[in-house]
Amino acid sequence: MKKTAIFFTGLFILFVSAAVQAQDKTTEFFLGKWNVEIIGTPNGDAKMTINIEQKDGKMEATITGEGVDPAKVDRVDAKESSVTLYWMASGYDVYLVMQKTDDNKVEGNLMDMFSAKIERAE
Repeated sequence: MKKTAIFFTGLFILFVSAAVQAQDKTTEFFLGKWNVEIIGTPNGDAKMTINIEQKDGKMEATITGEGVDPAKVDRVDAKESSVTLYWMASGYDVYLVMQKTDDNKVEGNLMDMFSAKIERAE
């Protein structure tokens, strides 16, 4: 009975560590600079650059745009194949979803209302 409990405990620890490593590899895809164009906002199309970094074991991001001071993203939620960024803009809480489509492409939307063209900056 003791051997069985030790076996299942070891198997559980192995499974958890493999899941954590797999998540780290998928979220690593989103690290770096991204050129983002939000299509069809009331003020026209909006262009910005998002820089996503890994600091102290969690993802952080900043947003820069033409004629706008850099803004720090309040929260970054990383999932298996997507990242959601939350920040304040013009007094509104907004969020951008970045969804991985393949090894080099990302699709996105702003607040589920405006589509976004997103490509990795070089």
